[in-house]
This record gives sequence, C-alpha cells and structure tokens, in this order.
Amino acid sequence: MAELERGVTYLDGEGGYQNAHRQVLYAVVSPTEVAAVKRIINRFDHHAFISIIDVHEALGEGFTYARPVRRLLRSKS
Repeated sequence: MAELERGVTYLDGEGGYQNAHRQVLYAVVSPTEVAAVKRIINRFDHHAFISIIDVHEALGEGFTYARPVRRLLRSKS
C-alpha cells in the first residue's frame, strides 16, 4: 500500500486441501504495476500464491488508475 499507493482488501480464506486459515489480499493495479507487486510479494513470502486476472473495468468510490502526484519540494505558505 505504501510503495504503490494502492489500497488492498483483506479477505479471510480457508485452504481447500488442508482446511488451514489463510489471509487473502486482493488488489487492483494497472498492468504496469504488476511486476512491482510481484517483487513486493516475493520480499515477504516466497511461497505466495498469486493470481493475475485481466480486469476490463473497475468502479468504486475513490478508485482510480491515476497515481497521486508526489511533491518533491513543498512551497512555503
């Protein structure tokens, strides 16, 4: 969330084979951000299961593919 400035949804899951509790993270990112997401996930969990699905449309309050503009210098007011 901090590195890509994207939101994430936490879902509770249960493995179908071992019935073990799993935490599922769901995020919608642009195609250009997929490689960065993979690197971030690999840093934390080398065995993570990742599913990448093409999304034709994403709608919802506050969602945008546009990334916020970062201000390097703040003007004095």
